[in-house]
Amino acid sequence: MDRPLAAAVDGILFDLDGTLADTVPDLLQATNDVLAGLGLAPLDAPRIRGMIGTGERDLMRQALAAVLRGPPAEPLLEQAYRAFDDAYAQANGRHSRLYDGVESGLRRLHDLDLPLAVVTNKPHAFSVALLRSLGVADRFAVIVGGDSTPLRKPQALPLLHACAQLGIAPMTALMVGDSPIDVAAARAANCRAVCVTYGYTRGRDPREFGVPLLSRIDALPALLQTAWPSDAIAAPRFPVP
Repeated sequence: MDRPLAAAVDGILFDLDGTLADTVPDLLQATNDVLAGLGLAPLDAPRIRGMIGTGERDLMRQALAAVLRGPPAEPLLEQAYRAFDDAYAQANGRHSRLYDGVESGLRRLHDLDLPLAVVTNKPHAFSVALLRSLGVADRFAVIVGGDSTPLRKPQALPLLHACAQLGIAPMTALMVGDSPIDVAAARAANCRAVCVTYGYTRGRDPREFGVPLLSRIDALPALLQTAWPSDAIAAPRFPVP
């Protein structure tokens, strides 16, 4: 039986990179600064775009593998990972921007008295700094970073932690993301999910994710009033990275 989504939603969890903000320029700068420091060739924006979503260490692993055309040795990966923090601290927020409709969408959701959280694989300190630089940090009651819990998305724990902090049951939370990682995390946590049609889909077509799609965040309040399939928390029909 379908039911209005609004009746089931007590709070909304947002992914950050690729959902609220286009962060490719900053991540590209930081990654290429690390590669340059190692005497390696730079990568272009499309390559970096496809590597975002699973945290800093995996970003460095993928970047090194792309340049070296093979898996990096563990000492080299560790060196790159350590260097990335300093490089990204310098780049974070410099060229990132909110996607169209995000600021107005967050404002409308705030007017509906829905508590909002960010659940991202980006480290907490970088997430807070970025949201502050974008002028929207105060819209979120909770910010869960990739180092806030022992496990990251697509595991359920970060979403469950956010729900606990918001004081809501997972089944009444809505996860808004841009990738199969977000959808898998939502389903693991027994949350509902929607995906934006832009962002960092890791080469997947969002129509394959089996959840409602949004072209803009400010379309979310209207979606909250639409019918929602009762089986929307079914097992994912795609492989999780």
